[in-house]
Amino acid sequence: MSKRVVLLFGVEHAAFARRCAQGANVVGVVFERRSLQVRMNMLTTRLRRLGTWTVLGQLGHRVYRRLLRGCIRGSEETGKGTFPEALMVGDINGDEVVAFLRKHQPDAVAVYGTSLLRKPLLEALPKDNYNIHTGLTQYYRGVCSSFWALYEDHPERLGVTIHRLSPGIDTGEIVLMAQPPGNMV
Repeated sequence: MSKRVVLLFGVEHAAFARRCAQGANVVGVVFERRSLQVRMNMLTTRLRRLGTWTVLGQLGHRVYRRLLRGCIRGSEETGKGTFPEALMVGDINGDEVVAFLRKHQPDAVAVYGTSLLRKPLLEALPKDNYNIHTGLTQYYRGVCSSFWALYEDHPERLGVTIHRLSPGIDTGEIVLMAQPPGNMV
């Protein structure tokens, strides 16, 4: 019997969620479309922790990605009908997400592109939980890791890390790290 899986994804990664669900026993997905309050809190925290210039670089990269990809236009892009149950939330750390996990009792949870998970949600996760981080965590944590590797002229630092979830930013036990094959220069 295959493991029951719940996905916790940022809404802008709905297409990736659909791909992850192919061939897996995904019993539900929670999409986070960050509310204005959550976005403002993140911005304030990043400004304090990283400084103005770094945050401006991150914001510039996000605008660039949106221009290339186009904005999310509706619920049809979140995978409605693709999963047995989908939940859209403004804050991934809300009580409704913990209730969703308790309802579905997954054996595993995969996370990609959400806000930082807080203690009550972390405590509700099953033992098998994974974060997909598009970067090598020894060099870059948080968002836009690939952008910063290229911006700093370090293509050899491109890669992906899959790690367990923990209270820190991309600090959990590493399960797998991979880099593109060949010379990236």
